[in-house]
Order: sequence, then C-alpha cells, then structure tokens
Amino acid sequence: MIVFRADGNEYVGYGHVMRCLAMADAFVSYGEECVFVLADDKMQGRINQRGYETFILGSSYQDMEAECGTFCAFLSTRYVNLLIVDSYQVTDRYFQALSGFAGRIVYVDDLADHPYDVDILINYNVYAQKSDYQKLYAAAGQPVPRLLVGPQYAPLRSEYEDVKRPEIAEKVTNVCISTGGTDPIGLAKSLMSYLLQNKDRTLVETGFQFHFLIGNGNPDKETLLSMAKEEPAIHTYCDLPEVKSLFSKCDMILSAAGSTLYEICALGIPCITYALADNQLQGNAAFEESGMMLSLGDVRKVSDVAPKAFEVINDLAKDEAKRREISEKMRALVGGKGAKRLAGEIVYPDLL
Repeated sequence: MIVFRADGNEYVGYGHVMRCLAMADAFVSYGEECVFVLADDKMQGRINQRGYETFILGSSYQDMEAECGTFCAFLSTRYVNLLIVDSYQVTDRYFQALSGFAGRIVYVDDLADHPYDVDILINYNVYAQKSDYQKLYAAAGQPVPRLLVGPQYAPLRSEYEDVKRPEIAEKVTNVCISTGGTDPIGLAKSLMSYLLQNKDRTLVETGFQFHFLIGNGNPDKETLLSMAKEEPAIHTYCDLPEVKSLFSKCDMILSAAGSTLYEICALGIPCITYALADNQLQGNAAFEESGMMLSLGDVRKVSDVAPKAFEVINDLAKDEAKRREISEKMRALVGGKGAKRLAGEIVYPDLL
C-alpha cells in the first residue's frame, strides 16, 4: 500500500493534494493501492470522488509533529511499503517519528532548503538541480537520498500524456485567467472589475473572450459569478473535474506560478505567469528567465496590477512569432508523462 500525507485549504492552496492525486493515479496504473491521510476534511470530498480512501487525523496542518501519535497508529494497522509526504510543515522529528512505519519514505519538495532524512526526494520544478541537493546534504554530513529531480518528473494527470501540438492562432480570441484554488489576494476580482470598468479598451476593442477559472476556495467566488453575468464576453468556471478541456480551447493563459504551469507547458499554450505566494517566486523567475513565459512578477507588490496584466496580454496577443516561440519551449520542457515516470522508477527501482 502507498500512503499519501498532504493537505489542501485556503491557506496552503490545493496544489499539494492535486499533484499527489496525479501521482496516485499513476501508481494505480502499476497495480498499487493508494490511501490519502489529511489533517482535516476540506479536500476529502474531492479525493473520494477520484476513488481514493481517506483518513482524517483531526489535527492542525501547521503542527505536524503533534499528529505523529495518531498517524503512526494508523500506519501500524496497514502494510505500508511507501509513504509519500507533501507539506512545507514537516520537521526532522516528524520524519524520525515515522521511520519504521513504512518501507520507504518519499518527500515532495519545492524549496531545497533543508536536508530531510528520507529515502527518496522529488522536486520536479524547472529551477531544481541535483547539485543543489548534493551540496545541501554534504554540508550537513548526511547521505543524499535518491533524487528524482527536474521537469521530466512533473506529475500530471494521464490526459496530458499524448496531447496534440496546439495550433497557434494568428489572432487571439480566447484568454483564460487562472488565479489558483484560493486566490488569497483577490486578483480575479481585481481583473474582472477592471474589465467591466474599461469595456471599450479591454473587450470591445480587442474582441477577446475571457474565461475565468475560479478556485473552489476563492473567497470572492459568488461575487465573481454575479459580476460575470453583466458581460457576455466574460465566462466563469468553478470546481472543474479537470482543466485540460478549458485550457485547450484558449489561445493564451494567465496563471499563477504553481503546479498548473506544468500542465500548461504540456499543452504548449502561450502563458503569462505571476507569483502570489513566496513558494511561487522561484518558479515565476525561472520560467521568465528561460524565455518560456512572460511574467507580471510578484503581484503582491505590483500597484495597479490589472492594467499591467492586460497590457502584457495585449502585447503578447499581437506577437504571433513570440507566442510560437514560447509554445515550442514549453512543450520541450514537459512531455506530460512525469507521473508515470515517477511511479515507474519508484515501484521498480531495481530495473534502473
């Protein structure tokens, strides 16, 4: 059995759970059984809908050491050959407490800022380098875990495995705006308000159709749905079972620099990104520096972010050559089979 330990809520977002779900689907394709363990029930329904058993610890996602007794008791009732932990709240003591309750422990990392004592470490981000981890562990005098590092391991759902190369439209019509599962700074509301207040320039003049992907944890969800009714060129989508269909019908996407960027790369749809949390800063910068995406920067620090966003959208829409260049670079980075590659290399390590 494989046990996933991850949380999703309005504070940490939904990305940790969503990428674990993609990994779980891949492990199931190899005949493995997967169970999810969560601090609370906020993501339980979504995980159950995907067909996975859940166990609720009744703990705080912020204090993982406090859950060790309950979690270890649960693990002791199962034969767990693999425990996959995906949280920024882990500590050395946490992993020490779990040691012995699973055949191997895997940590899904984004930060490369601490040498955790685990068997396997995953970091699929575009900025991740094995050499960074080797230096980190050497400085601590600890053995380096098995490293599965780089975008070739980006855990995407199976529908991204064999996607067709997109047609780059000569004229942009459909633009998707994605602000993550929770949108803690109210960016979607700011952008939609600006569209409605400047219709002549943002809607009539451009002829764009804007598709807002609204996360289920967005505190402005009901307001956004009501605002969108004022304008037929604005469309809203909430709690979609999958986003590939929406993304695929769009010519450009504006998205936060989270795990969603790797799905967009697999599709090859020109993208403008931005950071709205500290853990997105590295990814935002790396995608911009590589020329794979344009960036609005850290939108928490950008005054008048809405006019800047639509200025960048308009500029990229007018530059067909740039959009083609971006699309080629994105598709070269992520092939869409990262989850299967991860699962295969973990389940069958002796074949490597």
